Amino acid sequence: MPAVTTDAQVANQALGYVGHRATINSLLEDSEQAIAASIHFATAKARVLEAFPWRWATKRQALAQLSGVTRDGWAYVHAAPADLLSVNSARKIEDGARQSTDPLPFTVELNDSGSGFVVASDVPTPTLVYTRDVPVALWPAHAIDALVAELAVRLALTLPVKPELAVRLQPLAELRLRQAMAVTANGEVRDPEPDPPAIRARK
Repeated sequence: MPAVTTDAQVANQALGYVGHRATINSLLEDSEQAIAASIHFATAKARVLEAFPWRWATKRQALAQLSGVTRDGWAYVHAAPADLLSVNSARKIEDGARQSTDPLPFTVELNDSGSGFVVASDVPTPTLVYTRDVPVALWPAHAIDALVAELAVRLALTLPVKPELAVRLQPLAELRLRQAMAVTANGEVRDPEPDPPAIRARK
């Protein structure tokens, strides 16, 4: 089967899960299947993206400090990237001037105008590591499987199918997501864990 490169191809696979043989060429079509897929596609996609720090959707961006903006308990406030998918997709902050094996504390909150987000921390020049939205053409196959299954659950709640179908598909969606996470995690090459301080002191 050719690689999945469009949202419609994802939707067609999900439609197959719920027993619909009709296919679509675009989510913008005026058909029952396309309308249902268009209603749920963005939410299903965001849920899968937020669920794990996928390497293929990870981005790093140095943050710009906001003058005159404060948050109680934090020394600095920076503007969040415009393409930050959601609060939950901010993974960690890094500080090139400070070497630490411990995670640096931070929080993501609504900005003062309510139009976006800010990142508050005690780091003067942080880099945010986060998940951003990427087109499905860049998704690996195991992640596509997770998205298809997640969308299928939602389509089963919308299209005229047996009511119990969504209940039966939910465990499959959870399984596909766990499998995708495992494949991504197994493909990472990480630095060895540092020795505890007591061990380092003996060296």
